[in-house]
Amino acid sequence: MTDLATILSPRADEPTAATFRGCAGGDDAGEDDGAAEVAVERPGPGVLRVRVVWPDLAVTCDVAGAGTEVLRRRLSAALAYVREMSTDPADPVAARVAAARQVLEWRVDPGFDDEGRAERLLLGVARDRGGVVLRTGRVLEPGGACLLAPPPPPPDDDVTPPTAARVVRRALALCAVVWRASLEQEKGRRRAERLHADLLAWLDARALTGELEGPERALVAAPIGALTRQRAIDASWRSEGLAVLGWALEACALPPHDEQADPHAATAALGFLDDGPAPALAAPRLRPAGELSAAARRLGGVHWRLRAFMQRPRALDLRAAAATAGLAPADLDGLPLLEGDLALRGAPIGRADPDVVGECASIAVERLRAMRWLLGLHERYSEVDGSE
Repeated sequence: MTDLATILSPRADEPTAATFRGCAGGDDAGEDDGAAEVAVERPGPGVLRVRVVWPDLAVTCDVAGAGTEVLRRRLSAALAYVREMSTDPADPVAARVAAARQVLEWRVDPGFDDEGRAERLLLGVARDRGGVVLRTGRVLEPGGACLLAPPPPPPDDDVTPPTAARVVRRALALCAVVWRASLEQEKGRRRAERLHADLLAWLDARALTGELEGPERALVAAPIGALTRQRAIDASWRSEGLAVLGWALEACALPPHDEQADPHAATAALGFLDDGPAPALAAPRLRPAGELSAAARRLGGVHWRLRAFMQRPRALDLRAAAATAGLAPADLDGLPLLEGDLALRGAPIGRADPDVVGECASIAVERLRAMRWLLGLHERYSEVDGSE
């Protein structure tokens, strides 16, 4: 696994091989003591590449200065992240990032080592450059002190992921919520009331009323015409979480990140309102935990980009920005990119219709809520936050 890091430096002069050799301990150790080999090359205009190699560890540092596209993209991504994470408009961290005249992009293979050689090299060069370090979503001083970091995830020690049987019950409960919301659109009042009565009877017969959480139970039981327009709209968005649960049960496909789910496809696949269980759920099982986690990370990457764009509508190099925010390259696997940024319905996000951006953001929130519930973030579905 490759680890990534970045140094943003206010210095314009290039570091020397001697700087890297000294920070790697090469001045104090002979070849027999496992000293690192340092090599310098120029892979392109304005870029200096330094490779520091031990027998079991390789560090590559690409140095780009003022006027290069690499520095421009990296600064844009770093500033967007710092401004998103900080609530202080005059945050000095943003000023230090904006003052950068040089970027040093690091790749560590096969990752930062337990002996600390790669980290000592990284921080040593950062001290020499007088810069700040961006690593795993944190902004660090050259000495390693943290200047800015994302909030820690909420504790979930007492929560375990739901079983396949519980996911089936939760999916059918979401079917009921979405179906009840749709009844407000029925043109015939008597038909809507009859369908509503059928829904309540079916929930009782399947012993699913207990799966409905408080606000859900009140919504499903509300008489036809009692829901406000906004309450019905909010309930209908649960179809995105329903699609995630159906996908997790291998009962239906999950649409792309920029396409709304078809609630009818999920309800049919799950046997909603049928007399017996759907054939696909006769012996329900969930997709492997690794597949669920990977999907959750991808959804998190989509949500992060949409939220960042809505706060500051500007184009980004998504892969560079994601690394700054602590996302791994694998978190973007399978996502369509255009002009280096997230694609929404055939256009890069910076040129997508604002209504499409808002719609995709709502999709991401509901799907992320369902994914996080599947991973055991909270026992109660409605307590899971998909907006952060």
